[in-house]
Amino acid sequence: MDVLISDIGLPDGDGWQLIKSLQEASTCPPFGIAMSGFSMRSDCEKSLKAGYKHHLIKPFLPEDLDVLLEEAFRQRQKAKI
Repeated sequence: MDVLISDIGLPDGDGWQLIKSLQEASTCPPFGIAMSGFSMRSDCEKSLKAGYKHHLIKPFLPEDLDVLLEEAFRQRQKAKI
């Protein structure tokens, strides 16, 4: 998996648990982008500590996500070289 875009509030757990489990199960962890209405500084820090590269606060503009997807693409291209 190259990129994970996940909400933090999930019906059967949370996005923080999700990325941690994916990182533990993979030799190539995904570039994680959290998205959430949780907008406290501590929520953003928790996302980064869990393994996400970014924490987008909803609502966000599509252009904000585009920038992060371009970053993920560049990072994956560098890793393949």
